Amino acid sequence: MKNNAIKKLFALALSALTAFSFVACGGEASSSQDNSSSESVEQEESTFADTNVSLAENRTTAYKIVISGEASTAMVYAANEMQRYIEYSTGAKMEIVKDSTIQSATSADYYISIDRTDLLQNCDVTFEFSELGRDGYKIVRRDNTVYICGGKETGSAFGVYEFLEHQIGYQCYTYDEIDYDTYETLKLKDFGTYVDTPDFAERYMDGMMRVGESDTAWRHRFVDEYGTYDYYTNLGTKTWVGNSGHSLTHFRQSLPKEPVGWFSTNEQPCLTNTDLQQAFADWLITQLKAKPDAYIVGLGHEDSHLAWCKCAPCQQEAGTYKSGYYVRFCNKIIQIIEAWREENCPEREWIYSMFAYSLTTNAPVIENEDGSFSVIDESCKMHEKLYIRLAPSGMCYGHDLYDVNCTINVSTSRSMKTWLALTNNVMVWTYTACYGLYLPFFNNFDTIQSNLRDFKDMGTTNLFIEENSGNNLTSFGYLRCYLYGKLSWDTELNVSELIDNFFINYYKEAEPYMRELFNLYRTYFAAMNVDSDNKLHWKATYVLSDRFSRNLIEQALDILDQAMAVCDKVEDEETAQKLRNRILAESICIRWVKLAAYEDYGYDMSEFDALLAEFERDVIALDVRRVAEATSMADWLASLKK
Repeated sequence: MKNNAIKKLFALALSALTAFSFVACGGEASSSQDNSSSESVEQEESTFADTNVSLAENRTTAYKIVISGEASTAMVYAANEMQRYIEYSTGAKMEIVKDSTIQSATSADYYISIDRTDLLQNCDVTFEFSELGRDGYKIVRRDNTVYICGGKETGSAFGVYEFLEHQIGYQCYTYDEIDYDTYETLKLKDFGTYVDTPDFAERYMDGMMRVGESDTAWRHRFVDEYGTYDYYTNLGTKTWVGNSGHSLTHFRQSLPKEPVGWFSTNEQPCLTNTDLQQAFADWLITQLKAKPDAYIVGLGHEDSHLAWCKCAPCQQEAGTYKSGYYVRFCNKIIQIIEAWREENCPEREWIYSMFAYSLTTNAPVIENEDGSFSVIDESCKMHEKLYIRLAPSGMCYGHDLYDVNCTINVSTSRSMKTWLALTNNVMVWTYTACYGLYLPFFNNFDTIQSNLRDFKDMGTTNLFIEENSGNNLTSFGYLRCYLYGKLSWDTELNVSELIDNFFINYYKEAEPYMRELFNLYRTYFAAMNVDSDNKLHWKATYVLSDRFSRNLIEQALDILDQAMAVCDKVEDEETAQKLRNRILAESICIRWVKLAAYEDYGYDMSEFDALLAEFERDVIALDVRRVAEATSMADWLASLKK
C-alpha cells in the first residue's frame, strides 16, 4: 500500500511533464533606453584608494547622513542601512538629518547625501535617468562630502549598498548572513565620480526570492513589480499594466460575464473579434489611467494548454504562421491605445510586451538561403514599441544556449534567432527549476553565466528569472539566487570566486562538507552527461527518474551527517542553529528523492514510517511549502498516509 501511494504521488509530481502549464508571473519590461554594462567614470577600477579623511575613528564620526525632507520610505530605509552597518563596522553612529537646513556643503563639512536632496541640487553633479536608468547610480566625492543618487529611488538605494561594499566590505549572502569588516579607523574612499549601471536594466526573480525573502532579494538588487518590496521601494503602483505574464487570462477573469463568441473551452480568445479587441484595449487603458507610474503594457496570450481559436476568421488569419496572427493582434491593440494616449496624455510614454512562448515560440519568418530570416509578409512586422519576451520553457539549462552538441538548444537558439531577426526590443523570461519536482538538485550552475552573457548580447533590457514559483526551498537555492543577483548585474564577475565566497561565509565551519556535497552532485551529473553522449538535459520539464541513484543518495546523506556533526562543535549557539537549519534544508531536498520512490530504490519498507515522520517534522519546522508547481507539501504528505 505504501509503495503504491508513493508511486502515485511521484507520478503526480511528474504529471506536469505531459500537461505542462506555467502560470507565468513576475517580471517587468524596460524602456528602450540604452543600458550599457557596468562602467566607471574617472575611475577605471571598482576598488578605491583611501583618502586622508576619517569616516569614523575611535567609535566616533563627524559625518551626517542627509536625506530629503520629503524622503520616501525607501530612502529612509536606505539611510538607516547606511547608519546601521557603519555602526556595526566602526562603533560610530552617524546622525540622519533632513536637508531643510542644509543647502550646500563646504570643504569643512562632512555629509553623505542620499538621493535627491537640496544638498545635491546645489552641487555641480548631475544625476540623469538617461544616464543611469532605473537602478543605476552615481557616487561622487566633493571634498569631504559624498553624493549617492540613482536614476530612480531603487538606484539610490543600491548605491548605498555599493558604498558600503567598498567602505566596509559589506556582502549579503542571505538576509540573515551579511558580512562586513570592522575598523577602529575607517578612511573615506576616494570615489571621484563613479557610475555603475546593470547589464540588465531590470532584474526580477521569483521562487525563494519572492516567498518570504524580500530582505534577501532587495539586497541582491532584485525589484518586484508585484509590490512585495514596497517596504523598500515605496513605489506604490506597478510599472506593468495588464499583468506582466498572461494578460489575456487576467482580462478574461476581470469580466463579470464572458460575452458569447469571445472565448471557447480550451482555446485562446477569439483574437479577430473587434469587440474583444476594443474591450481588451479599454481594460488596459483603465489601468494606465489609474497608474501614472506604469510604463509597460502586457499583451501576453493565455498559457500553453490552450490552442488558438478555431473559428473560421481566426483560422484564416492564423494561416501557417500562428505567431504572425498574434503579432497582428498586438499591433491592433497598440494602435488603439496609442491613439488614446496621443489624444489624452501625449506626455506619457510606454512600451508593450508579448511572449515568444508555446504557441508563439517561432517568429513569422522564412529562412533564406544564406541562413538569415525575413518576415513572412509586411502584416507580421512588429510595432516599433512592441517588445518580444523570449520565454524558452523547453530550453536545456544543463548545456549552454549555443552548445551545438545539445540537440534541444540547437532548436531553442534557432527559435530565438527568428524573433531577433524581427526586432531589437528584447526581454527574457528564463527558468531555473524543474516545475514537476522542486526540491532536488537542478544542475544549471555551469551555465548561469554563459546564458546570461548570451541574453545580454541579444540586447535584453529586462530579465525575469522564474525559479521554484511559490516555494521557499530547492537544493542549493540560496547559492543560485546569490549568483543570479551578482551576475545579472555584472555578467563578467568571476563565478568561482563568488561560489567560494558563498560557501565560506554561508556554511562557515560546515563549508568543507557542503562544498563536497555540491561538487558530488555536479561531478556525478557531469559523468552521467558524458556517458549519455551529451544527452543529459535539464529542462523546466525534465524527468527525474534514473538521475539520482541509491548510491548518490547515500553518499549525499553521509556527507550531510558529517556536516551536521560539525555544528555541535560551534561555540556560539545562535550560529550553530543557523548552520543546522541550512544543512537540514539541503537534507530535506535529497531525503524527498529517497522517499518519493522508496521501495523502488530497494530500501527496507519497515523503516519507511519512521523516516516519513522525521521528514514531516523537519519540513514543518522549516515551513517548506511545495514539492512541485501543482503539489503542496501538505498534500503530498497527506497522500502518503491514505
